[in-house]
Amino acid sequence: MQWAERERRVETSRDRLIGLAARLFGALDVRSRCVVLTLHRVGGDSAVSADHVAQHFGYLRENYDLVLPSDILSRPRVPKRTAIVTVDDAHSCLYDVVFPIAKSMAVPLAVCIPTDFVLRGRWLWFDRLAWCLATGPAGRPLDTSLGSVVSGSPKSVNRLLAELKRLHPTRRDLVIEEIVQKIGVRAPDCPPTAWRPTTVEQLREMVATGLVEICSHSVTHPVVSTLNNEELRLELTVSKSELESTFGKEVTAFCYPNGEQGDFDERTGKAVLDAGYRMAFTSIEGVNYASRMKWLALRRVHAHARGAVFMKCASGLGDLQRLGAGVGVFRNGRAGSTAEAIE
Repeated sequence: MQWAERERRVETSRDRLIGLAARLFGALDVRSRCVVLTLHRVGGDSAVSADHVAQHFGYLRENYDLVLPSDILSRPRVPKRTAIVTVDDAHSCLYDVVFPIAKSMAVPLAVCIPTDFVLRGRWLWFDRLAWCLATGPAGRPLDTSLGSVVSGSPKSVNRLLAELKRLHPTRRDLVIEEIVQKIGVRAPDCPPTAWRPTTVEQLREMVATGLVEICSHSVTHPVVSTLNNEELRLELTVSKSELESTFGKEVTAFCYPNGEQGDFDERTGKAVLDAGYRMAFTSIEGVNYASRMKWLALRRVHAHARGAVFMKCASGLGDLQRLGAGVGVFRNGRAGSTAEAIE
């Protein structure tokens, strides 16, 4: 107990120093930038709680001009300090947890919607797999065509998910079906309560307040770089058309599913532009500075259970830290790791 208490105090002290450094850096760094916060599921088994969301919103309100994607696109240049809050996938916690906080604090939200999930109530493929693995016997080793996976082991499951994301959706779904059969647990046709989407009626209610803007997150949530040109075109154009007809407003922004390095490229960027989008979000950590703004590959800052870590990233101090780490790695002769640190 004494050791645990000592560790807690050390972490608290460290977070205070990180928070102070973040505030100082944010005050001194006068470059124009756009910070994009990304939220996924909040509460329940997520490490990010409603209190964390409120703290993140408070920090952004204090330090940035909070806008929607269409607002910033309508301006001739990026303002000094602009922030966008994105919510990916639109699980039910969006309406139950996130939106009430946003409404009370007047924080606008850009909601990134995969249309198969929200408009038709179909499982997100990774949610379905996670549900089956969590429902089946824990600790059971399963031999698959991608290697062994142990149900109930976060490390094993995360490795499996990383490999599945790199597969074409047809091959990915075959592997998932193989795993589901071996587990012996069948997911219900529609996601149960903890996994369900926000309803269309709830989304329309939120959009009507003027605080919520709808963005596309594809139709079926594939990693778009795995698709051929026609599959990519359909994911981009069908989702945009469906969302515009459902909510009666132009959809100007796209969010790359998964969105890490390698999940999008020059080909997918051109397809995004050809489909009529003017902005696209990635999941690469970082701040978007006006001097090197990439409108079709915007970086985002991830929500974090430690407020100081979020502040570090949202202030831009995290970018400086990654750059410093990259320089150090480069001097040690590992150029590949340097690129990862900077990106």
